[in-house]
Amino acid sequence: DQLHARPVPGTEGAHLLSWSPDGRRLAFQTASGVLEVVTLDGAPPTVVTDSLAGFEGGTAWAADGVIYSASGLEGPRPQIAGIVSVPVTGGATTIRTRIDTARHEFAHFNPSVLPNNRGLLFSIWYGPLQPNNAEIAVLDLKTDKYRILQAGLRARYLPTGDLLIARGDGSLVAVPFDQNKLEVTGPAVPVITGVATAPTYT
Repeated sequence: DQLHARPVPGTEGAHLLSWSPDGRRLAFQTASGVLEVVTLDGAPPTVVTDSLAGFEGGTAWAADGVIYSASGLEGPRPQIAGIVSVPVTGGATTIRTRIDTARHEFAHFNPSVLPNNRGLLFSIWYGPLQPNNAEIAVLDLKTDKYRILQAGLRARYLPTGDLLIARGDGSLVAVPFDQNKLEVTGPAVPVITGVATAPTYT
C-alpha cells in the first residue's frame, strides 16, 4: 500500500527471501548459511537454523509452517544435498531431495510449494557448462519421491491451474497441471518470448 520501498530492520545482507503465507513475516538467508525470520514491526530476527550452505538456491515457506531451502548440506564433510526442510520454529533440517550424480545433476534450485501443500516444484540444474540446461520436477511431500515434468529453468503455479515455466530459450509457457495428482494434463501454451535468463534463476 506504499509507493516507496523501505528497509526492513534486521535484514542487512539478506538474500533468498520468502514471505510467510499470511504476509506478516519474512524468511531470509545470510551468506554464512543462517536462515532467519523477521516480522515487519522492527523486532529482531530469530534464527531458524544455522546449518545451510551460503549460496543462491531459493527458499519457500509452506502453509503448514515448514520452510524449504535449496541450500541443504549433508555428510561429515558437508556437501550440497538438494532440497531440505526445517520447521519455522527451528530444529534439525530434513533432507527431501538428493542430487542424482548418476544423471549428472549439479543442483536442485528454486523450490516453490503448491497451494494445496501436496507437492513442491523445483528445478534440476546440470551445471555451469550447461547453464540453460535444466528441468522442472515436482516432489511428492507425502512420499519424498520426485518426478521430472519437462524442460525449464523455473516454474510457478498459477491460480488458473497452470504452471508458468521459464525455459532456457527465453520463453515463458503455461502448462496445465493437476496439483492433486502432481501431473501435467495438457500441452504447453506459449505466453511470451525474449525473457532474459540466468543459470539459476529468471
